[in-house]
Amino acid sequence: MSESIYTLYSDEKFEKIRYYLGERGFISLDALVNFDFDELLFVPGVSELLISEAKQLLFLYKSPSSTAEETASVAEHVCEENRASLENVDIDEAERQNDQCEILSQHAVRIKDALITDVYSNVPRSAPFIIKCTNNGKLYMSQLSDIDFDQAANLKGLGIASAENLRKIYIEFINSPSLPADYSVNESLHSSTPIEYLPLSVRAKNCIKQVGISSLEGLLSLAAEDLMNIKNMGKKTCQEILTFRENASFPEPEASKLYYLEDVVSENKPIPIALLRNIGVSEQEIDLFLKNNCITIGDLCTRGLTPREYSFARIVNNYMSIPVTERFVYAIDALKDSAKVSMLRRCNGATLEEIGKELQVTRERVRQILAKTCRKLVGTAELVAGALFSSDKATFTFSNLMKLFSTEESAMYCKLVLQESDYVHYLSFFDSFINIAVCGSDIEDKLKEFTEEVIGEGINFYDNLELIESELKKYNLDYFDAVDIMNFLVHNRYRFYGDYVTKGSQPYAIVCHDAVRKFFRFDIKLDSDEDNEDMRTLRKIIAKRYHGLPLPPKNRALTAGMTRDASRLILSGRGRYCPIEKVIYSVSLFEEIRTFIQNSSQTSFYYAELFSHFKGRFMAETNINNLNFLHGMLKFLYPGEFEYERDLMIKIGELRQDVNDRLSKLLLKNGCSMTKADIKRAIPGINDFVISFSVMRLPKVIQWDYNEFNHMDNIIISREERLMLFNVIKTQTELHNGYSSDTLLFNVAKDICKDFFAGNDIKNPQNLYYVVSCLFESDYRFRRPHILSKNFPVQEISAANIAQVLLHCETDLNYEKFCHLATELGWAEGTAYSIFSDLEKDFIRVSENYYIRKNYFCISQSLINSLSELLQELVSKSGYFAFGSIFDYESFPKCSYKWNGFLLESLITEYNTGFRVISPQIRDRRYQRGIIIPNDSPFITFEDLVLGRLIADGISNLSETELLKYLKMRGLIITSAIPQELYKCPKMPFKNEVFIVKDKATKNP
Repeated sequence: MSESIYTLYSDEKFEKIRYYLGERGFISLDALVNFDFDELLFVPGVSELLISEAKQLLFLYKSPSSTAEETASVAEHVCEENRASLENVDIDEAERQNDQCEILSQHAVRIKDALITDVYSNVPRSAPFIIKCTNNGKLYMSQLSDIDFDQAANLKGLGIASAENLRKIYIEFINSPSLPADYSVNESLHSSTPIEYLPLSVRAKNCIKQVGISSLEGLLSLAAEDLMNIKNMGKKTCQEILTFRENASFPEPEASKLYYLEDVVSENKPIPIALLRNIGVSEQEIDLFLKNNCITIGDLCTRGLTPREYSFARIVNNYMSIPVTERFVYAIDALKDSAKVSMLRRCNGATLEEIGKELQVTRERVRQILAKTCRKLVGTAELVAGALFSSDKATFTFSNLMKLFSTEESAMYCKLVLQESDYVHYLSFFDSFINIAVCGSDIEDKLKEFTEEVIGEGINFYDNLELIESELKKYNLDYFDAVDIMNFLVHNRYRFYGDYVTKGSQPYAIVCHDAVRKFFRFDIKLDSDEDNEDMRTLRKIIAKRYHGLPLPPKNRALTAGMTRDASRLILSGRGRYCPIEKVIYSVSLFEEIRTFIQNSSQTSFYYAELFSHFKGRFMAETNINNLNFLHGMLKFLYPGEFEYERDLMIKIGELRQDVNDRLSKLLLKNGCSMTKADIKRAIPGINDFVISFSVMRLPKVIQWDYNEFNHMDNIIISREERLMLFNVIKTQTELHNGYSSDTLLFNVAKDICKDFFAGNDIKNPQNLYYVVSCLFESDYRFRRPHILSKNFPVQEISAANIAQVLLHCETDLNYEKFCHLATELGWAEGTAYSIFSDLEKDFIRVSENYYIRKNYFCISQSLINSLSELLQELVSKSGYFAFGSIFDYESFPKCSYKWNGFLLESLITEYNTGFRVISPQIRDRRYQRGIIIPNDSPFITFEDLVLGRLIADGISNLSETELLKYLKMRGLIITSAIPQELYKCPKMPFKNEVFIVKDKATKNP
């Protein structure tokens, strides 16, 4: 077996020579017979002195008669020759060369050694063992022990038999004969000469090495300023280096030949050049590749390399000949059991505490094991990550990582290690890694800032994809896509409901806003009514378009949630809300309104008042068309500048001045009564309802007349006048059984209290009534026009109840007596008519003036049956029969009451006779204008009946005279005037003094 070159050149200073020879295929010493040692001049860090020593050692090896003593003698002779050639070198340099010779003499006889890689490279299944040794820092055979081979049996891909075969080869290697070694020194320098061979002090060398410079060429590239910036570099040491550089000279080799990296596997080619530091390539060498536009290892493989570049790249060619994923797997297999178990359990989600219990160690010890293991593996893991990055890609997912490895378990190991890397940042919400050089270490903060700005509380994600993509570019986050952002949102507690994404305790409010904006024409009615059609439609839309969104079951709660934020849904009407996106408004107009409010001395403003003032501008410049809409927009635009109530707004920090206060002050300022029109002019925008309601709430504000109001503090009354009024009321109520009316009181008091009437401009009963109702409300009961004593026997003050008490009509009622009472009490004709109409509802009319209370009126069912038969005979001919056509009641069934039209109408109305009565709209209690028709008759109104008869008789048009004559002949009217409703009947229009009967008119209403 030929000896390996590692046997002869085992010293560390021959490392680069060994590497170069190995790359050129010179493995054994016999093969070096034909090798030209001058090629080594192109190897960076290999000096002519070192080449000379290598030649001398090979010469000694080839001399078969040389003994160990002879080899040592020759080595000493080489040192002497070197000393002789350095006579002109300074003392320090001479001493350094003497030290080199002494070291060479000490190692003249040494145990044969070789690289583990070279010894086992051709041994089957040895790759896991070689990688394990490399990861443990063992490169030479002399560093191995029996423990390494005992552990080899546990490596993945190796069995006991393979491990024993490796042990056998090791034993054979160490038992082979020893070999003498010799070195020669040459004084010339080369650009690649290592720093340690330079004639510099130890301090200078250490300073240079600490910044990553390993050769003379790197040293020459530094300026004086760069040298002074090196830590621990003093002026004396810097001057020493500068002096050396000025005096040093070395020949540059001619780069006449190009070299190529041929062993790099394709999987490793995407790895960035910058990551070569993980396999020992210096920063200066990396910079050299980058300056030559080599970004990835693949770039190195596609171009020819100069000898200088190739000398740097040979380590890359060797290391990258094996996929980095395999190197990572071998490194995992080579771990100690405790480290491997910790990694596996951690990958499966176990806590440090759980792992510690399993390994019977503390939680802190587990953390230390994991940290140390990750530091050991992170360099290789970063190379795996680099293989997944390309020049235009900043991220990769765990699924990408799994595709590189043969098993998911290995990918999980790599994922765990990379989470401790400074090269990549793990994003748990994407289950992805991102290049820190691209995104920075604050990537999650950038994403949160993007989310708060673009997504906010919620957004329709797919409607805004274009916006999201453009904003990602603006934030320099365009290496993320829409799916990545969705994952980030879900990770940050956002939730998707259909296309809409939102977060918060009540997301339905924001989502419903989007639904109203997209699917409703303008606005939506919101209230607590469960039959609200708009809200029913909204619930259907949410169920279909925003599935998964929970809504409150009750409309009341849903309305409260949707309207809580006034910046999304704007009040647009009474109980109606619209999205702000649909409002057309002018900011300048609202600024003008705001200025108007702020500059006014008034502290409170009704929305109606403001809307009335600016109504023309609203109609011309906006789509704001009511006071509620104005309320909503003011609250949206100026939420913190005013206090908003249902009907009015108040300046912040000012006292609330509601309409009650303003109305009261207005009446006092005026000093007398004011009409509604006057009040509306003084308070623009106020409506009738607000005025009436305020009058009801203000005890001192009284109604003065119809649509006219006054303030009691405007009434000037002396004690004597007050007493006179009280006595008048007392007298009148005593005269009329505890009752008086406003007219009765006015007629008496106007002569007694003339000065009071004149001083307060009291001109009618209403004026006086409202004054005394306020003055004596604790003494009497008031309800216009009635004034009652406290003991008047009615609970509810109504005209009907009062009349019944005064008329004593428990069983019957007489109209003439009622009229006499009304006149006596001063009731107006209209008031009397209204009172009697209300009163007669409890009675049955049996004649023109006489009524019997219903529960005292008796009639037999047989009489009703006989009456029904008679009425059937009367209407059988024409389908109707008018009361005015009944002249004789002899044929009517015998009755205890005298038959007349009023009694007949009462019976038809109150009892089930099978008939009903229709009449013209204008009623007159003195006349019987009604017409009897069957219950099943198609005619509902008097107009229907007339129209039906005209059509039946084939009449299409007729004049007023002709119609009047027709109605009388048919018994439809008894007066000499056509009922007014016939002039307005749409089915029988009156045009050009002619009634036109529409043939297609139906008999139904």
